[in-house]
Amino acid sequence: MLPLIVGIASPVLSPEEEALFRRFRPAGYILFGRNVKTPAQVRSLTDSLRRLSEDFSPIICMDQEGGRVSRIGALGIALPSAEILADQPSAIAEAAVLTAEALSLLGVTLNLAPVVDIFRGHSNALPSRCWGRSAKEVIRKAGRYNRALNEAGLASCLKHFPGMGQANEDPHFRLPVVAASLSELNRTDLLPFRSLLPEAPAVMISHILLPSVDERAPASLSSVLVRDLLRTRLGYGGLVLTDDLCMGAISRQIAPADACVAALRAGNDLPLLCHDVPSHLPAAAASLAQLLPKELAEGADRISGLLSARDFPPMDPDQWAILQRRSHALMAQMPEPREAGAAFSPVQDY
Repeated sequence: MLPLIVGIASPVLSPEEEALFRRFRPAGYILFGRNVKTPAQVRSLTDSLRRLSEDFSPIICMDQEGGRVSRIGALGIALPSAEILADQPSAIAEAAVLTAEALSLLGVTLNLAPVVDIFRGHSNALPSRCWGRSAKEVIRKAGRYNRALNEAGLASCLKHFPGMGQANEDPHFRLPVVAASLSELNRTDLLPFRSLLPEAPAVMISHILLPSVDERAPASLSSVLVRDLLRTRLGYGGLVLTDDLCMGAISRQIAPADACVAALRAGNDLPLLCHDVPSHLPAAAASLAQLLPKELAEGADRISGLLSARDFPPMDPDQWAILQRRSHALMAQMPEPREAGAAFSPVQDY
């Protein structure tokens, strides 16, 4: 098993992808809007991905936050953004349960949500995706969503550690530089993570540079931030993923294959390669072969917690129609979205 989560180009596996995945056996896959046409098609795709892994059940994940980051909106299940749900606390649990039930029908095991960054108004891919402008708001509201998601049987992932709210760039394009010290982060951006980490099966590391903490490596490739801060100081024992290593914040500096090695050596368990995977995967596998078994052993134990086989309910069109009606009713309760003034980010269009 290769410790990577990889993307897929279209709604069906190409012969090239199938051959590569059989050969390299990635630990997991991530689905985007480009992989979604109908509920039955998505379930067929996730079932086919599981069949490729003979001796383990791969992690299959999505970014299903609601609002502008919604991978299942095309399937008739639209859900409010975190910003809108934050004003309707009674609806938070219902949105989480709807998400969990829909993704389970689709054969998805991990939702890359909630965002627990503190919103500060910057154009950094976060507008409308945050639960509040203070740590207290984020902890209360994202915490409610996170607990409901997990209680409904779907694993969650807090993002984007150690907090991207102060970034003034979109990492899909270039690497944001944040001047905050570790002392300041401890008083602000880290508070939601400190509070919610014990309840989180997984955490995603952001692509930001914090020169006062580690002047050489972005957070996602920094052992200071992943191994020393997250693992040792905060005592987090769950699964740690990078954000997509094909994003401009990383790929402008280092080839994705080399970034995979740097990410694992920094303490991440699962680097993400989301785009143009056939061109990156063989080189990534060759680079990862340089790692010693002891460098991978600890992460393998954590990965196994989400690799265990589970039973997914059959894709039932009638049940999907019920979820659609519930989502429409929920959306009808929400106020019109506020104008966030957000610049376009690729995160909403994958």
